[in-house]
Amino acid sequence: MTEVDDRLAPKDGLNSYNVVLARMDLVTRGSARFTFAVTSALLPVAELSVEVPATGQSLDRMTVEAHDALIDILRQLVFRAEVARRHHDKHANPPPPAAPVPEAEGFPRESSVGPGLRINGVVTGVETLGFEEPDPYS
Repeated sequence: MTEVDDRLAPKDGLNSYNVVLARMDLVTRGSARFTFAVTSALLPVAELSVEVPATGQSLDRMTVEAHDALIDILRQLVFRAEVARRHHDKHANPPPPAAPVPEAEGFPRESSVGPGLRINGVVTGVETLGFEEPDPYS
């Protein structure tokens, strides 16, 4: 998994969100669906459910596995939030524009023949490169 910048160390008191085990439902052949409620100031915000297969383990062991699955889901959400943050940060702070290319000695920045396409201050098109144009009337 990609490293995530830990700018904000988890600790109690940062916000009023909480995750609690809301219920457990038996599904089939002993497997169970554990539903966790995300609350804010004790009001429900969302629910996340995970299914844990029964493998002859105790209810406590299944609850531990459900919490492990929930933690994996939350880590994935943090990862996706970090990817989105980096995307927006990249576009919020675009790199500065490139500095203009200094004029090289002996190479004019303007074309000696008609207009052309201008790229970084240099006009492109048919260049004479210092040779005189032949006079078509002589």
